[in-house]
Formats: sequence, structure tokens, C-alpha cells
Amino acid sequence: MTAGRDRFDHLFIAWRFGDPAAGLEAVALARTLVAGGLADPTLMLRVGILQWDTDRPGAERWIDRARSAGADIPRAYSRADETRAPAREDGQAQATGLDVMVVSEPERRVFPPPDGAGDHPAFSHQSPVVPALKALALANGTITVDATRARPDVYVHDGDGRLVADWSSGATPFQDQPVRVEAPLVLLDDAFSGFNVCHTLFDKFPRLALYERRFQGRRLTALMFRDHPYYREALTYLGHDMIAPDPVGRGTFGGSTTQLLSNHHRGEVRHPGFRAAPWAIDFIRDRFQSSEPGTRRLFVSRRDEADLRLVDAEAVEAVFVQRGFELVTLAGRTFVDQLALFQSAGVIAGTHGAGLANLVFASPASRVFEIMPPLAGNAAFGIMARALGQDHWVFRAEDAVFAVQPGATYDPMLTARPIRVDTVRLAADLDRFLG
Repeated sequence: MTAGRDRFDHLFIAWRFGDPAAGLEAVALARTLVAGGLADPTLMLRVGILQWDTDRPGAERWIDRARSAGADIPRAYSRADETRAPAREDGQAQATGLDVMVVSEPERRVFPPPDGAGDHPAFSHQSPVVPALKALALANGTITVDATRARPDVYVHDGDGRLVADWSSGATPFQDQPVRVEAPLVLLDDAFSGFNVCHTLFDKFPRLALYERRFQGRRLTALMFRDHPYYREALTYLGHDMIAPDPVGRGTFGGSTTQLLSNHHRGEVRHPGFRAAPWAIDFIRDRFQSSEPGTRRLFVSRRDEADLRLVDAEAVEAVFVQRGFELVTLAGRTFVDQLALFQSAGVIAGTHGAGLANLVFASPASRVFEIMPPLAGNAAFGIMARALGQDHWVFRAEDAVFAVQPGATYDPMLTARPIRVDTVRLAADLDRFLG
């Protein structure tokens, strides 16, 4: 059974890289595996994706099976009602006295494709729409977090303990004895609750801009779903405090004033930083970005990480070192260390990954060189660099196993695949970029 499952994954990826025969074999193999008792939600989701463009009813049946088995369904394949708030029980009183305000109107932000490999599919899949955003303020309200799963559940209650269903997510609302704070309690976290410096710098911390607008001059207590030293140090630097559930990952929190934004829960996280919402960009410029041009050339090496994706890392890094780059690793560095390091940078380079998010600390005169996998990744770093006034160049790498064929399809979930780089082509591109 294990060998069959591994074979299915190989076939699915081969199909993504443009082999239609591999897709047909993958569907047939999946039917055999499921009939033999394998209830793998990811496999069933992928069968639905395989059939999405050729057999929509069949695809939806497979995706429904995956959903029932607990798969996290990507938005492109989700039902319209999948992100509904928890249903109210019969007779349940509705929350009252809610203070809801629009804090950001919808708008379009369009950026030109990057220099270099501007035809990379990630940049044709970016959304130019920055959605509207609302804020909810509650007097003596509470926020209950269950972060014991990959995508946390959040339940919001008013001061009388009544569920605010439209601002909650999850199927089983509950409240524990609340931990109360004196300062205004604001929710910074969202469905992407594992620590990731990109989500943190682009999306989570910038939400402070909207909260600070409401609570001018006041020190806030930011609710995060998981504790992390980086959060605590960064929030201290930004002039605020932090609170998080205990190691179990569950807890109820409240303040005399509790406030949250409408983009915190499943299906509604629209990545304001990834889409360059003006208020997010203004916050980053004001609180993070250096105004003085840096001079150092930094290559963000991933050699300190377990998932080293660059199979020829030594040869690639040599190309950068020959051109005056310093190799830097980020594991173990504090927030303040990373801020100072990247504020000194004039050029930042590296493979597509969260470490490039540190470009927010570099000045508008800085430049960014990004090595991307052939069919995966996203436009986040390019959008942020352009929004902050920085030049951005993309070099398109090759998959270490599969060749891209006609009919290959973009899939951001393939970002973790191993990649290799033609160093001759890299050197030529890098010289054009630096020149």
C-alpha cells in the first residue's frame, strides 16, 4: 500500500509537469488504492484536481470525499459555503451591541512583471484585488482559540457570553475561563498560525496599523495563536505586548475592549501584504524599512534548514560569492539581528522562501534577486519589493527530477520540491542584474 501511495504522488507530479499519461495512470491507481481501504484525504483531493478540467462532477465527488476525510481544500476547489461561520443552536440569543466598521475599502493594485523570468506562472496567477476589510470592537468581549489543529478555530463572544457567529470559525464553539488583560486586546494572528516570517512581516504585524489608528497612542496586547520569541521581541520593538495560549494551544482571552479584523479566519485570509494593501505598505515603510541605502550584498542560504531544496547549493553559492555576496543563514537570529542585517543590504538574493521576507527592512534603493522553482512559488516577494520601490529580478530554476513539458501546470503546493540551477545561465543573469 505504501509503495502504491508513493507511486501515485510520483505520477501526480509528473502530470503537473506535463505528462497526461501519468495523470490517467494516477487516477486508475488511486481508485485501486481507495477500493483496497486507503482513506487518504490528500490522495482523494489530488484525484479531484486531476479530473477538475475534464470531469467536473467526478472531480467534485472526489473532493467531497477528501473534505469528509479532513483534507484542507484549496480555495480554487472549495464550495462557496465552505467558510461559513458556525451555526447557531436553536434558541441561542444573538450577540448585541457590536461595533463594526469598514477600515479598508476594496481596490486594485497592479504591478508589472519582474525583470528576468517575468513569464513565471506565479506572476500571472496573482490577484490584483485588495478586498474590503472590516473591524469588530467588543466591550468586554472574548476570543477563544483552539490552535491544536493546523488551521485554528476561533470563537468570538460578546460581553454577555453570546457567540458572534459571523466572526467565528469552527464547528464546536466553547469558552474557557477567560484570561483578562488591561490593555485593548487585538487579534493579529490568522489561519496560517505556524511561525512563518513571511506571513508575520507581510500580513500579521501590519494589522497593527489599523488597530493603532483606533487606539491612538495606547499600548496594545496582541493575541497570537502560538508563542514564539520572534513575536515577543518584534512586538516589544513595535511598542506593544503579546499573549498566547498555553502549550496545549487552547484558551479564552478578553480585554475591556477587544478588537479583531474580518480577515482572520479560514477562507477569509486575503494576505493584505501579499497584495500590497496601501495601509500595510505604509506600516512597513514607517516601522521597518530603512531610509538609508545599504551597501552589502547578501545571499540568504538555506543550509541551516532541514528542507534544503537547492541540490547544487555549493556551486550556486559560489557564483554569488564570486560577485561579492556574503552567505547568511537566519536560524537562531533574533528579530533585531535580522532587522539590522537587512537594513544594511543593498542587494538581497536567495531561493524562493520565507527568508526573503526580510527585504522589508532594506531601503527603496535595494534590489532583490529571487531563484524560483519552475512551476511553483508565489508572487509575494515580487509584489512586496515593487510596492516598497525595490527592483526585483526572477531567475527560473529547474526541477531536480522532472523536465517541464508542454501542458505543464502551475501548482504553488510544489514549492518544496528539490531544484537545480544552470550556473552558467545564472552567472549571465546575475551579471545583467548587477550591471
